[in-house]
Amino acid sequence: MIDIPTSLDFYPTLLDFLEKEKIAFTITKKSESEFWIEPLQSDIITYLTIDELNHKIFYEIYSSEDDEYLEVNSIKDVEKFEFIEESRCKWNNEKAIEEIWLVLDEIKLWAFKNNYKIIEKEMI
Repeated sequence: MIDIPTSLDFYPTLLDFLEKEKIAFTITKKSESEFWIEPLQSDIITYLTIDELNHKIFYEIYSSEDDEYLEVNSIKDVEKFEFIEESRCKWNNEKAIEEIWLVLDEIKLWAFKNNYKIIEKEMI
């Protein structure tokens, strides 16, 4: 388990969730308020920044293989996702994307319970 010190219980909650759900991710800390999570067998990275003062969590999803940021709306829509899968375009790692949604849902649940907003950075 990675030690990410903070005054929040956010990190232990996230780590417990990943362990409980058997989701294989690496978590890399950049600073006290910034870290990223990455599925072990995927090129998709989720960057998270926690603003404790303003009770906000910012996130962005990035594909290192394609060197571009992904908007949630463009890949969360099931029909679009199926089309992309069928055309063998960029998003052929369906399992990793599904796990990212599980992790984001857990983060949203934590944010709701702790009076935080979760905001996609690219949408600012």
